[in-house]
Amino acid sequence: DGELAALRAVLDMVFGEDDFICCFTWQTKKGAQGMQTKHMVVTNHEYVLCYARNPDKFSCSGIERTEEGFSNPDNDSRGPWKRQYLQRLGQGLPQRRVVNPNNDMVFEFETPYSQEKIDNWIAENRIIFPASKDSYPARKEFLSEYETNKQLVTNLGLHATKASTEELYGLFEGEKIFANPKPPSLISFLIDATCNHCDVVLDFFAGSGTTAHAVLDLNKQDGGNRKFILVQLPEPTGREDYPTIADITKERVRRVIQKIARGDAESAEKKGPDLFSSADSATPREPDLGFRVFKLDESNFKPWDAEAPKDAATLEKQLELHIDHIREGRTDADILYELLLKSGFPLTTPVETLRIARGDAENAESKKKRPDSASSAAPRESSVVYSVAGGALLICLERELTLKLIRAMAERKPKRVVCLDEGFAGNDQLKANAVQIFKTKGVVSFKTV
Repeated sequence: DGELAALRAVLDMVFGEDDFICCFTWQTKKGAQGMQTKHMVVTNHEYVLCYARNPDKFSCSGIERTEEGFSNPDNDSRGPWKRQYLQRLGQGLPQRRVVNPNNDMVFEFETPYSQEKIDNWIAENRIIFPASKDSYPARKEFLSEYETNKQLVTNLGLHATKASTEELYGLFEGEKIFANPKPPSLISFLIDATCNHCDVVLDFFAGSGTTAHAVLDLNKQDGGNRKFILVQLPEPTGREDYPTIADITKERVRRVIQKIARGDAESAEKKGPDLFSSADSATPREPDLGFRVFKLDESNFKPWDAEAPKDAATLEKQLELHIDHIREGRTDADILYELLLKSGFPLTTPVETLRIARGDAENAESKKKRPDSASSAAPRESSVVYSVAGGALLICLERELTLKLIRAMAERKPKRVVCLDEGFAGNDQLKANAVQIFKTKGVVSFKTV
Protein backbone atom coordinates (compact mmCIF):
# COMPACT_ATOMS: atom_id res chain seq x y z
CA ASP A 1 0.00 0.00 0.00
CA GLY A 2 2.86 2.36 0.79
CA GLU A 3 4.31 2.05 -2.70
CA LEU A 4 1.06 2.68 -4.56
CA ALA A 5 1.07 6.49 -4.36
CA ALA A 6 4.72 6.73 -5.41
CA LEU A 7 4.19 4.30 -8.29
CA ARG A 8 1.13 6.22 -9.50
CA ALA A 9 3.14 9.47 -9.50
CA VAL A 10 5.97 7.89 -11.51
CA LEU A 11 3.65 6.27 -14.05
CA ASP A 12 1.69 9.51 -14.49
CA MET A 13 4.96 11.17 -15.50
CA VAL A 14 5.98 8.31 -17.82
CA PHE A 15 2.66 7.60 -19.55
CA GLY A 16 0.67 10.75 -18.81
CA GLU A 17 -2.04 11.35 -16.23
CA ASP A 18 -4.73 11.37 -18.93
CA ASP A 19 -3.78 7.83 -19.99
CA PHE A 20 -4.65 6.34 -16.59
CA ILE A 21 -7.58 3.92 -16.81
CA CYS A 22 -8.05 2.41 -13.36
CA CYS A 23 -6.47 0.69 -10.38
CA PHE A 24 -7.33 -3.01 -10.11
CA THR A 25 -6.99 -4.92 -6.85
CA TRP A 26 -6.34 -8.63 -6.47
CA GLN A 27 -6.35 -10.92 -3.47
CA THR A 28 -3.02 -12.57 -2.62
CA LYS A 29 -4.33 -15.18 -0.15
CA LYS A 30 -7.65 -16.59 1.02
CA GLY A 31 -7.73 -14.93 4.42
CA ALA A 32 -5.78 -13.03 7.04
CA GLN A 33 -2.88 -15.41 7.51
CA GLY A 34 0.46 -15.10 9.23
CA MET A 35 1.73 -13.93 12.58
CA GLN A 36 -0.23 -11.52 14.74
CA THR A 37 0.70 -7.90 14.04
CA LYS A 38 0.92 -4.92 16.36
CA HIS A 39 -2.21 -3.27 14.99
CA MET A 40 -4.08 -6.52 14.20
CA VAL A 41 -4.06 -5.56 10.51
CA VAL A 42 -2.53 -7.58 7.67
CA THR A 43 -2.23 -6.82 3.96
CA ASN A 44 -4.15 -9.31 1.87
CA HIS A 45 -4.22 -7.65 -1.54
CA GLU A 46 -2.05 -6.04 -4.20
CA TYR A 47 -2.65 -3.56 -7.02
CA VAL A 48 -2.42 -3.40 -10.79
CA LEU A 49 -2.27 0.09 -12.32
CA CYS A 50 -3.73 0.19 -15.81
CA TYR A 51 -2.70 2.78 -18.44
CA ALA A 52 -3.57 2.95 -22.13
CA ARG A 53 -1.70 4.69 -24.92
CA ASN A 54 -5.07 5.69 -26.37
CA PRO A 55 -7.78 5.55 -23.66
CA ASP A 56 -10.53 6.02 -26.25
CA LYS A 57 -9.56 2.75 -27.94
CA PHE A 58 -8.88 0.76 -24.78
CA SER A 59 -11.26 -2.11 -24.11
CA CYS A 60 -11.54 -4.79 -21.46
CA SER A 61 -13.63 -7.88 -22.11
CA GLY A 62 -14.54 -8.20 -18.42
CA ILE A 63 -14.82 -11.29 -16.25
CA GLU A 64 -16.55 -14.49 -17.34
CA ARG A 65 -20.00 -14.51 -15.74
CA THR A 66 -20.78 -17.52 -13.56
CA GLU A 67 -23.83 -18.68 -11.58
CA GLU A 68 -22.21 -17.54 -8.34
CA GLY A 69 -24.73 -15.39 -6.46
CA PHE A 70 -27.65 -16.74 -8.51
CA SER A 71 -30.20 -19.28 -7.26
CA ASN A 72 -33.77 -20.38 -7.92
CA PRO A 73 -35.43 -21.11 -4.55
CA ASP A 74 -38.98 -20.68 -5.93
CA ASN A 75 -38.36 -22.80 -9.07
CA ASP A 76 -39.07 -19.88 -11.38
CA SER A 77 -39.36 -21.12 -14.97
CA ARG A 78 -37.07 -18.30 -16.11
CA GLY A 79 -34.13 -19.89 -14.30
CA PRO A 80 -31.63 -18.73 -11.65
CA TRP A 81 -31.91 -15.16 -10.40
CA LYS A 82 -30.44 -12.80 -7.81
CA ARG A 83 -31.89 -9.91 -5.82
CA GLN A 84 -31.46 -6.31 -6.93
CA TYR A 85 -32.92 -3.92 -4.35
CA LEU A 86 -35.03 -1.08 -5.75
CA GLN A 87 -34.35 1.44 -2.98
CA ARG A 88 -31.47 3.96 -3.21
CA LEU A 89 -30.68 6.18 -0.22
CA GLY A 90 -29.25 9.68 -0.13
CA GLN A 91 -29.16 10.30 -3.88
CA GLY A 92 -32.13 12.67 -4.16
CA LEU A 93 -34.05 10.26 -6.39
CA PRO A 94 -37.84 10.35 -6.95
CA GLN A 95 -40.07 8.86 -4.25
CA ARG A 96 -42.17 5.87 -5.37
CA ARG A 97 -45.14 4.16 -3.73
CA VAL A 98 -45.38 0.39 -4.16
CA VAL A 99 -48.22 -1.83 -2.91
CA ASN A 100 -47.88 -5.57 -2.31
CA PRO A 101 -50.89 -7.01 -4.20
CA ASN A 102 -51.02 -10.00 -1.86
CA ASN A 103 -51.54 -8.13 1.45
CA ASP A 104 -51.86 -4.43 0.48
CA MET A 105 -48.69 -3.55 2.45
CA VAL A 106 -47.40 -0.17 1.25
CA PHE A 107 -43.72 0.66 0.72
CA GLU A 108 -42.39 4.15 -0.04
CA PHE A 109 -38.75 4.71 -1.00
CA GLU A 110 -36.38 6.57 -3.31
CA THR A 111 -35.50 4.73 -6.50
CA PRO A 112 -34.15 5.48 -10.01
CA TYR A 113 -36.90 3.37 -11.60
CA SER A 114 -40.14 4.83 -12.94
CA GLN A 115 -43.53 3.94 -11.44
CA GLU A 116 -44.58 2.40 -14.75
CA LYS A 117 -41.55 0.09 -14.85
CA ILE A 118 -42.08 -1.04 -11.26
CA ASP A 119 -45.77 -1.76 -11.96
CA ASN A 120 -44.80 -3.85 -14.98
CA TRP A 121 -42.31 -5.85 -12.89
CA ILE A 122 -45.06 -6.54 -10.34
CA ALA A 123 -47.35 -7.79 -13.11
CA GLU A 124 -44.57 -10.05 -14.42
CA ASN A 125 -43.98 -11.49 -10.92
CA ARG A 126 -40.45 -10.05 -10.80
CA ILE A 127 -40.79 -8.19 -7.47
CA ILE A 128 -40.00 -9.86 -4.14
CA PHE A 129 -41.83 -8.23 -1.23
CA PRO A 130 -40.47 -8.46 2.32
CA ALA A 131 -42.59 -9.73 5.20
CA SER A 132 -42.39 -6.39 7.03
CA LYS A 133 -41.65 -2.73 6.39
CA ASP A 134 -38.24 -3.10 7.99
CA SER A 135 -36.90 -3.91 4.54
CA TYR A 136 -37.65 -2.92 0.95
CA PRO A 137 -38.83 -4.73 -2.19
CA ALA A 138 -36.26 -6.24 -4.55
CA ARG A 139 -36.31 -7.18 -8.21
CA LYS A 140 -35.46 -10.59 -9.66
CA GLU A 141 -32.50 -10.28 -12.05
CA PHE A 142 -32.37 -13.43 -14.19
CA LEU A 143 -29.07 -14.90 -15.37
CA SER A 144 -30.63 -15.86 -18.71
CA GLU A 145 -31.50 -12.24 -19.54
CA TYR A 146 -27.96 -10.85 -19.56
CA GLU A 147 -26.93 -9.77 -23.05
CA THR A 148 -23.37 -11.09 -22.64
CA ASN A 149 -21.66 -13.74 -20.54
CA LYS A 150 -19.22 -11.11 -19.24
CA GLN A 151 -19.50 -8.97 -16.14
CA LEU A 152 -17.83 -5.75 -15.07
CA VAL A 153 -14.38 -5.90 -13.52
CA THR A 154 -14.02 -4.64 -9.97
CA ASN A 155 -11.72 -6.98 -8.07
CA LEU A 156 -9.55 -9.40 -10.05
CA GLY A 157 -10.19 -12.12 -7.51
CA LEU A 158 -7.89 -14.54 -5.73
CA HIS A 159 -4.50 -15.28 -7.29
CA ALA A 160 -2.62 -16.86 -4.42
CA THR A 161 1.06 -15.96 -4.32
CA LYS A 162 1.78 -19.12 -2.33
CA ALA A 163 0.35 -21.27 -5.12
CA SER A 164 2.37 -19.42 -7.78
CA THR A 165 5.56 -19.92 -5.76
CA GLU A 166 4.84 -23.64 -5.40
CA GLU A 167 4.13 -23.87 -9.14
CA LEU A 168 7.51 -22.32 -9.96
CA TYR A 169 9.34 -24.54 -7.50
CA GLY A 170 7.56 -27.53 -9.05
CA LEU A 171 9.01 -26.66 -12.46
CA PHE A 172 12.49 -26.75 -10.90
CA GLU A 173 12.00 -30.06 -9.02
CA GLY A 174 11.26 -28.35 -5.71
CA GLU A 175 14.25 -26.02 -5.82
CA LYS A 176 13.65 -22.55 -4.34
CA ILE A 177 14.79 -20.76 -7.45
CA PHE A 178 13.13 -17.32 -7.22
CA ALA A 179 11.33 -15.42 -4.46
CA ASN A 180 7.87 -13.87 -4.87
CA PRO A 181 7.06 -14.71 -8.51
CA LYS A 182 3.94 -13.14 -10.02
CA PRO A 183 0.98 -15.55 -10.32
CA PRO A 184 0.60 -16.82 -13.93
CA SER A 185 -3.19 -16.89 -13.38
CA LEU A 186 -3.21 -13.12 -12.75
CA ILE A 187 -1.16 -12.32 -15.86
CA SER A 188 -3.28 -14.75 -17.91
CA PHE A 189 -6.43 -12.95 -16.82
CA LEU A 190 -5.07 -9.52 -17.73
CA ILE A 191 -3.86 -10.74 -21.13
CA ASP A 192 -7.12 -12.54 -21.89
CA ALA A 193 -9.21 -9.53 -20.87
CA THR A 194 -7.30 -6.90 -22.85
CA CYS A 195 -5.54 -8.62 -25.78
CA ASN A 196 -6.47 -10.37 -28.99
CA HIS A 197 -5.37 -13.93 -29.76
CA CYS A 198 -2.51 -12.72 -32.00
CA ASP A 199 -1.17 -9.82 -29.94
CA VAL A 200 2.39 -9.35 -28.68
CA VAL A 201 2.82 -9.05 -24.90
CA LEU A 202 5.86 -7.07 -23.70
CA ASP A 203 7.29 -7.39 -20.18
CA PHE A 204 10.19 -5.03 -19.46
CA PHE A 205 10.76 -6.55 -16.00
CA ALA A 206 10.60 -10.25 -16.83
CA GLY A 207 11.88 -11.60 -13.51
CA SER A 208 11.29 -15.34 -13.40
CA GLY A 209 9.41 -15.32 -16.73
CA THR A 210 5.81 -15.40 -15.48
CA THR A 211 4.53 -13.47 -18.51
CA ALA A 212 5.93 -16.04 -20.95
CA HIS A 213 4.44 -18.81 -18.78
CA ALA A 214 1.02 -17.11 -18.91
CA VAL A 215 1.14 -16.54 -22.69
CA LEU A 216 2.12 -20.15 -23.40
CA ASP A 217 -0.62 -21.47 -21.10
CA LEU A 218 -3.26 -19.23 -22.71
CA ASN A 219 -2.26 -20.28 -26.22
CA LYS A 220 -2.51 -23.90 -25.11
CA GLN A 221 -5.99 -23.34 -23.68
CA ASP A 222 -7.64 -21.44 -26.53
CA GLY A 223 -5.41 -22.12 -29.55
CA GLY A 224 -4.24 -18.50 -29.72
CA ASN A 225 -1.03 -17.31 -31.35
CA ARG A 226 0.04 -14.66 -28.86
CA LYS A 227 3.73 -13.82 -28.70
CA PHE A 228 5.85 -12.50 -25.87
CA ILE A 229 8.91 -10.26 -25.54
CA LEU A 230 10.76 -10.44 -22.23
CA VAL A 231 13.42 -7.94 -21.18
CA GLN A 232 15.61 -8.66 -18.17
CA LEU A 233 18.90 -7.20 -16.98
CA PRO A 234 21.55 -9.84 -16.14
CA GLU A 235 21.36 -9.14 -12.41
CA PRO A 236 23.61 -11.54 -10.45
CA THR A 237 21.93 -14.20 -8.31
CA GLY A 238 24.98 -15.57 -6.51
CA ARG A 239 24.24 -19.05 -7.88
CA GLU A 240 26.54 -21.20 -9.97
CA ASP A 241 23.81 -22.96 -11.96
CA TYR A 242 21.91 -19.75 -12.81
CA PRO A 243 24.38 -16.84 -12.42
CA THR A 244 21.86 -14.16 -13.42
CA ILE A 245 18.11 -13.60 -13.19
CA ALA A 246 18.03 -13.72 -17.00
CA ASP A 247 19.33 -17.31 -16.81
CA ILE A 248 16.41 -18.22 -14.53
CA THR A 249 14.01 -16.50 -16.94
CA LYS A 250 15.25 -18.51 -19.92
CA GLU A 251 15.26 -21.81 -18.04
CA ARG A 252 11.70 -21.33 -16.82
CA VAL A 253 10.46 -20.68 -20.35
CA ARG A 254 12.27 -23.82 -21.55
CA ARG A 255 10.71 -25.92 -18.80
CA VAL A 256 7.20 -24.57 -19.41
CA ILE A 257 7.58 -25.42 -23.11
CA GLN A 258 8.81 -28.92 -22.26
CA LYS A 259 5.86 -29.42 -19.91
CA ILE A 260 3.36 -28.35 -22.57
CA ALA A 261 5.05 -30.54 -25.20
CA ARG A 262 5.00 -33.55 -22.84
CA GLY A 263 1.33 -32.97 -22.13
CA ASP A 264 0.52 -32.83 -25.85
CA ALA A 265 2.46 -36.04 -26.48
CA GLU A 266 0.75 -37.88 -23.61
CA SER A 267 -2.66 -36.64 -24.73
CA ALA A 268 -2.04 -37.83 -28.30
CA GLU A 269 -0.82 -41.21 -27.03
CA LYS A 270 -3.92 -41.72 -24.89
CA LYS A 271 -6.23 -40.64 -27.69
CA GLY A 272 -4.62 -42.92 -30.26
CA PRO A 273 -5.19 -42.80 -34.03
CA ASP A 274 -8.47 -41.45 -35.36
CA LEU A 275 -9.98 -44.29 -37.39
CA PHE A 276 -12.43 -41.93 -39.05
CA SER A 277 -9.98 -39.20 -40.05
CA SER A 278 -9.31 -38.48 -43.70
CA ALA A 279 -6.70 -36.65 -45.70
CA ASP A 280 -9.23 -33.91 -46.37
CA SER A 281 -9.81 -33.22 -42.66
CA ALA A 282 -8.65 -29.86 -41.40
CA THR A 283 -5.34 -30.21 -39.57
CA PRO A 284 -5.13 -28.17 -36.35
CA ARG A 285 -2.35 -25.62 -36.22
CA GLU A 286 0.74 -26.80 -34.39
CA PRO A 287 1.47 -24.56 -31.38
CA ASP A 288 4.51 -22.30 -31.73
CA LEU A 289 6.62 -23.27 -28.72
CA GLY A 290 9.93 -21.76 -29.75
CA PHE A 291 11.67 -18.62 -28.54
CA ARG A 292 14.85 -16.71 -29.34
CA VAL A 293 17.29 -15.07 -26.97
CA PHE A 294 19.17 -11.88 -27.84
CA LYS A 295 21.76 -10.02 -25.79
CA LEU A 296 22.59 -6.35 -26.21
CA ASP A 297 26.23 -6.08 -27.33
CA GLU A 298 28.54 -3.99 -29.47
CA SER A 299 28.46 -4.41 -33.25
CA ASN A 300 29.89 -7.56 -34.85
CA PHE A 301 31.85 -5.28 -37.18
CA LYS A 302 34.91 -3.34 -36.05
CA PRO A 303 34.34 0.41 -36.43
CA TRP A 304 36.24 2.40 -39.06
CA ASP A 305 37.99 5.47 -37.68
CA ALA A 306 36.96 8.36 -39.91
CA GLU A 307 39.79 10.61 -38.71
CA ALA A 308 42.85 10.85 -40.95
CA PRO A 309 45.71 8.68 -39.58
CA LYS A 310 48.57 10.70 -38.09
CA ASP A 311 51.34 8.26 -39.01
CA ALA A 312 52.07 5.22 -41.17
CA ALA A 313 51.63 2.75 -38.29
CA THR A 314 48.12 4.03 -37.56
CA LEU A 315 47.21 3.86 -41.25
CA GLU A 316 48.49 0.29 -41.48
CA LYS A 317 46.42 -0.70 -38.44
CA GLN A 318 43.29 0.86 -39.95
CA LEU A 319 43.82 -1.00 -43.22
CA GLU A 320 44.22 -4.28 -41.33
CA LEU A 321 40.90 -3.64 -39.60
CA HIS A 322 39.29 -3.06 -42.98
CA ILE A 323 40.60 -6.39 -44.29
CA ASP A 324 39.35 -8.40 -41.31
CA HIS A 325 36.61 -6.23 -39.86
CA ILE A 326 34.50 -8.91 -38.15
CA ARG A 327 35.15 -9.28 -34.43
CA GLU A 328 36.63 -12.54 -33.21
CA GLY A 329 34.27 -15.16 -31.85
CA ARG A 330 31.19 -13.89 -33.70
CA THR A 331 29.01 -16.52 -35.36
CA ASP A 332 27.03 -16.33 -38.57
CA ALA A 333 23.85 -16.08 -36.46
CA ASP A 334 25.26 -13.01 -34.70
CA ILE A 335 26.05 -11.33 -38.01
CA LEU A 336 22.77 -12.40 -39.60
CA TYR A 337 20.56 -10.75 -36.99
CA GLU A 338 22.59 -7.55 -36.94
CA LEU A 339 22.21 -7.28 -40.72
CA LEU A 340 18.52 -8.10 -40.33
CA LEU A 341 18.04 -5.12 -38.00
CA LYS A 342 20.17 -2.80 -40.12
CA SER A 343 18.08 -3.78 -43.15
CA GLY A 344 14.91 -2.72 -41.35
CA PHE A 345 13.48 -6.15 -40.51
CA PRO A 346 12.23 -7.09 -37.02
CA LEU A 347 13.88 -9.93 -35.14
CA THR A 348 10.77 -12.08 -35.56
CA THR A 349 11.00 -12.03 -39.37
CA PRO A 350 10.94 -15.58 -40.80
CA VAL A 351 14.41 -16.66 -41.99
CA GLU A 352 14.89 -19.74 -44.18
CA THR A 353 18.28 -21.42 -44.62
CA LEU A 354 18.97 -22.31 -48.27
CA ARG A 355 21.63 -24.64 -49.65
CA ILE A 356 22.88 -23.43 -53.05
CA ALA A 357 25.48 -25.05 -55.30
CA ARG A 358 28.84 -23.30 -55.08
CA GLY A 359 30.67 -24.11 -58.34
CA ASP A 360 34.16 -23.87 -56.78
CA ALA A 361 35.91 -24.56 -60.09
CA GLU A 362 34.73 -21.22 -61.47
CA ASN A 363 36.61 -19.38 -58.74
CA ALA A 364 39.76 -21.52 -58.78
CA GLU A 365 41.95 -18.77 -60.20
CA SER A 366 40.84 -16.42 -57.44
CA LYS A 367 41.75 -19.00 -54.79
CA LYS A 368 45.23 -19.50 -56.27
CA LYS A 369 45.93 -15.78 -55.92
CA ARG A 370 45.02 -15.79 -52.23
CA PRO A 371 47.99 -16.59 -50.01
CA ASP A 372 45.72 -17.34 -47.04
CA SER A 373 43.45 -19.84 -48.84
CA ALA A 374 43.27 -23.35 -47.39
CA SER A 375 44.44 -25.34 -50.43
CA SER A 376 44.30 -28.62 -48.56
CA ALA A 377 40.58 -28.32 -47.80
CA ALA A 378 38.21 -30.24 -50.04
CA PRO A 379 35.80 -28.04 -52.04
CA ARG A 380 32.28 -27.81 -50.63
CA GLU A 381 29.34 -28.66 -52.87
CA SER A 382 26.92 -26.05 -51.49
CA SER A 383 26.82 -22.76 -49.64
CA VAL A 384 24.42 -21.39 -47.05
CA VAL A 385 22.25 -18.43 -48.03
CA TYR A 386 19.64 -16.93 -45.71
CA SER A 387 16.29 -16.06 -47.25
CA VAL A 388 14.51 -13.34 -45.28
CA ALA A 389 10.77 -12.56 -45.43
CA GLY A 390 9.97 -15.08 -48.13
CA GLY A 391 12.96 -14.20 -50.30
CA ALA A 392 12.64 -10.42 -50.24
CA LEU A 393 16.18 -10.23 -48.87
CA LEU A 394 19.03 -12.71 -49.36
CA ILE A 395 22.00 -12.62 -46.96
CA CYS A 396 25.12 -14.58 -47.86
CA LEU A 397 27.86 -14.81 -45.24
CA GLU A 398 30.18 -17.06 -47.26
CA ARG A 399 33.86 -16.15 -47.02
CA GLU A 400 34.46 -17.48 -50.56
CA LEU A 401 31.91 -16.42 -53.16
CA THR A 402 31.68 -17.98 -56.63
CA LEU A 403 30.11 -16.80 -59.86
CA LYS A 404 27.77 -19.79 -59.87
CA LEU A 405 26.58 -18.97 -56.35
CA ILE A 406 25.99 -15.33 -57.32
CA ARG A 407 23.97 -16.38 -60.38
CA ALA A 408 21.94 -18.83 -58.30
CA MET A 409 21.04 -16.09 -55.83
CA ALA A 410 20.10 -13.73 -58.66
CA GLU A 411 17.82 -16.36 -60.22
CA ARG A 412 15.68 -16.21 -57.08
CA LYS A 413 14.96 -12.55 -57.96
CA PRO A 414 15.17 -11.02 -54.49
CA LYS A 415 14.65 -7.30 -53.97
CA ARG A 416 17.82 -6.93 -51.91
CA VAL A 417 21.08 -8.86 -51.46
CA VAL A 418 23.77 -8.48 -48.79
CA CYS A 419 27.14 -10.27 -48.94
CA LEU A 420 30.35 -10.10 -46.95
CA ASP A 421 32.99 -8.03 -48.72
CA GLU A 422 35.47 -10.63 -47.52
CA GLY A 423 33.74 -13.18 -49.77
CA PHE A 424 35.12 -11.53 -52.91
CA ALA A 425 38.71 -11.94 -51.66
CA GLY A 426 39.78 -8.75 -53.38
CA ASN A 427 38.53 -9.99 -56.78
CA ASP A 428 37.16 -6.74 -58.25
CA GLN A 429 36.15 -8.51 -61.47
CA LEU A 430 33.93 -10.95 -59.55
CA LYS A 431 32.35 -8.07 -57.64
CA ALA A 432 31.70 -6.10 -60.84
CA ASN A 433 30.10 -9.17 -62.40
CA ALA A 434 27.92 -9.59 -59.30
CA VAL A 435 26.68 -6.00 -59.60
CA GLN A 436 25.67 -6.53 -63.24
CA ILE A 437 24.11 -9.96 -62.67
CA PHE A 438 21.94 -8.72 -59.80
CA LYS A 439 20.97 -5.61 -61.78
CA THR A 440 19.76 -7.65 -64.76
CA LYS A 441 17.59 -9.78 -62.45
CA GLY A 442 15.85 -6.75 -60.94
CA VAL A 443 17.66 -6.63 -57.62
CA VAL A 444 17.03 -3.13 -56.25
CA SER A 445 19.84 -3.07 -53.70
CA PHE A 446 23.11 -5.04 -53.56
CA LYS A 447 25.43 -4.27 -50.66
CA THR A 448 28.64 -5.68 -49.23
CA VAL A 449 29.63 -5.33 -45.60
